[in-house]
Amino acid sequence: ALLLALLVQESKSSRSLNMESLNAVVAQRGQSKALNRAQILRLFLSLQTFFDAHTITGLRVETQPRKTTVGPWQLRHEVGVLFCVDGELGREHWPHPGITSKPFDTEQLYEVLSVLLVADALACEGRFKPAMDVLGALDHQTLSDEASGLVSLRLCSWHKHLGSFGQARSHALAVIERPATADPGLRAYARFMMQRIDYDENPAGTWDLLWQTTGAPPGQHEPQTEQGSDWRTLAEWHNMRALLARRKLHALTHTHGTNGQPSPQQETANTLNALALRHYQAAMYMAAWFRDWDRLQAYVANLAYHLQTLLGLSKPPGTEAPSVLRWHRLTMAYEDKFSAGRDSAWEYIFFGKFWLDNHASLS
Repeated sequence: ALLLALLVQESKSSRSLNMESLNAVVAQRGQSKALNRAQILRLFLSLQTFFDAHTITGLRVETQPRKTTVGPWQLRHEVGVLFCVDGELGREHWPHPGITSKPFDTEQLYEVLSVLLVADALACEGRFKPAMDVLGALDHQTLSDEASGLVSLRLCSWHKHLGSFGQARSHALAVIERPATADPGLRAYARFMMQRIDYDENPAGTWDLLWQTTGAPPGQHEPQTEQGSDWRTLAEWHNMRALLARRKLHALTHTHGTNGQPSPQQETANTLNALALRHYQAAMYMAAWFRDWDRLQAYVANLAYHLQTLLGLSKPPGTEAPSVLRWHRLTMAYEDKFSAGRDSAWEYIFFGKFWLDNHASLS
């Protein structure tokens, strides 16, 4: 009955019902785990049996071939049908993310946004411990499932910045273990954060394993929204794949060396360099689209460092010191124009090393 009511509600707006919306509603009704394919198949077979038993001609559920158990699904009817949904489904079911558990309580929404404002302002300055203290005020608010995940992932990121990797993992794990929400990208992002924490905690010791295990974008093997992969996670994945490509490139050249002559190893290094540049461009595109200046500056700084590490190797065009200097200047411009990157000193560390190593040619 709930499945039919959901299909009716979506059909009124000529929309399809997708897997995420279905699981979000059954989770609100007390289902602890997402429905599996066998359960979904039984639901739709039961629905068809109901249609047949009541001789409701011309009423059917449509989906793409071989997609019966994964959706999306749309209710179709060839003749006029009057639907009447009994109960409070219209008020309870809202397949989109929210901030508070009471969407009509604007006072609570104001309080939550005010706390986030102060906490985020502190974090922008790199004052992560005070930011976490402020965020503690939300413990007394009844947040939506999506907002609870958002807060947990903020705490995860801030603990990671401080080097508290165990606490960062615990917050990411809390998101992974929650039931499905109206924001299916939350758990995919949390799983990615577990990998990124591994990298940040020990880059030299974990990069090779991560290179082998992060080849596919996060969430690729999970049910996706109709819009495809979640861009929040995808941008960060592209950035990390570029970082890993740089480390693999340098591990290769360190092992085999370069003598100025083309070699199979050098050809592979060139391929890795090209791959890293493509990953950086994809990450930058997404950050530029959302005007996420902090992330965009971080990606530009990472690219500048990538290029400067190629100096002295058999390198492609664009990695001479004056060319690399332009990328460092662009990194600083994001701070000047948008106050980006105030929570980190990495861009200055990269630039300082670059200047010391190349001062003679630059001056």
